[in-house]
Amino acid sequence: MTVLDTCFSAVTMRQFDHPHIVKLIGVITENPVWIIMELCTLGEVPTPHLLHLHPQGSV
Repeated sequence: MTVLDTCFSAVTMRQFDHPHIVKLIGVITENPVWIIMELCTLGEVPTPHLLHLHPQGSV
């Protein structure tokens, strides 16, 4: 993935506003590249939990 690809993805991700999607705060494109996202205080959601909620894989 190029820096330009990362920038295009970041522009799209910044538009997401949903309680079930982690918010993108920013991207630093200088080497090393940094992606800054909101803190999930309870940690990541385990995959089996997602599969239970969305058995058809529609996550």
